[in-house]
Amino acid sequence: MMDNKLFKLAIGLAAAVAFSGQAGATTYAVSYSDLTGLGYENIVSGLQGNFSDTYTFTLPVASYIGGSLSVNNHTLLGKVISNISGLTETLSNSGGTIFSNSGTFQDASGMLGAGSYSFVISGMGSGSRGGNYTLDASAQPVPEPTESALMLSGIAMLGFIAARRKKSA
Repeated sequence: MMDNKLFKLAIGLAAAVAFSGQAGATTYAVSYSDLTGLGYENIVSGLQGNFSDTYTFTLPVASYIGGSLSVNNHTLLGKVISNISGLTETLSNSGGTIFSNSGTFQDASGMLGAGSYSFVISGMGSGSRGGNYTLDASAQPVPEPTESALMLSGIAMLGFIAARRKKSA
């Protein structure tokens, strides 16, 4: 008889832990090649309770970085299907916080130097299916000064050739 009560208590405790909305943390390693070209997109869904997702990436060269974060909150017939509240994002490196924001953002951009970075998204997922968000990010290397000089000399050469042809005609 005692074993049956202990068994029920264990089952009840396991169920309480499983449905308590405990904090979740996931780390995503994003490569530089993922960021360049078509860019990086990650759709995260089913977030229940407090969560903190970390995206780590390394820029081998100074790069223009851009991105957006959107939350996909859904309600159906008055019932909340998915929702995220208290959303915050923080971009940092070994020197400290570079960018911090509460809520979503669209078309954020800036230039970052070469180095390792982490981008943390945190909040509270609720609703019958938790919460979900979409992160889009891209990076393009900053042209080196020598590349710009080479390009300008090429344009000057084309102008010289065009002017010479005009005089000949």
